[in-house]
Amino acid sequence: MKRVNGGVWVAGRIFLFAVLGLGLLVVQPASLAKKKGPYELKFGLMMMGGDGKPMVYTETRYVEKHIDPSYVHGFSVARRDRGQFMAYYKVRFPAPLKEITDSMRQYYTITENGRVIESPEKMHRAVYTEHFSFSESDPTGTYIMEIYIDGDLYKKIEYEVLPVDEIGLPF
Repeated sequence: MKRVNGGVWVAGRIFLFAVLGLGLLVVQPASLAKKKGPYELKFGLMMMGGDGKPMVYTETRYVEKHIDPSYVHGFSVARRDRGQFMAYYKVRFPAPLKEITDSMRQYYTITENGRVIESPEKMHRAVYTEHFSFSESDPTGTYIMEIYIDGDLYKKIEYEVLPVDEIGLPF
């Protein structure tokens, strides 16, 4: 070892910096630590799971507008402690819905001339899952979904509904 800067050992400085560096890594302020809330949200493309319930298999904010009822997208909100909670959602469409069926009117509150739908608030245990498919008249563009838990806005999700590419595969 050699002495530098008036007699301080290089090895001693390296040890001191290593100890201080580890201390900073171990003792982080609470604001730097990633906080996990009581819920876990997933939004994207869905499929039926082994239990017959829909589940998000790939998270995305881009959804193609396939008119196939088996092509679904949606969300799941899981409560980490598996407890009960009240929840509902609202969807804001980029343009008013052109076709509003009687069954939609019975289930949803429809406002802004068909631009917003709101589901009824219901009690859920552990997991809240909703899935959606498209009809021919549904608009493409930016959709905004708001998920409310226990009366408060939990998450706001913006996602793009894209037209299906009309050009087929070359094979």
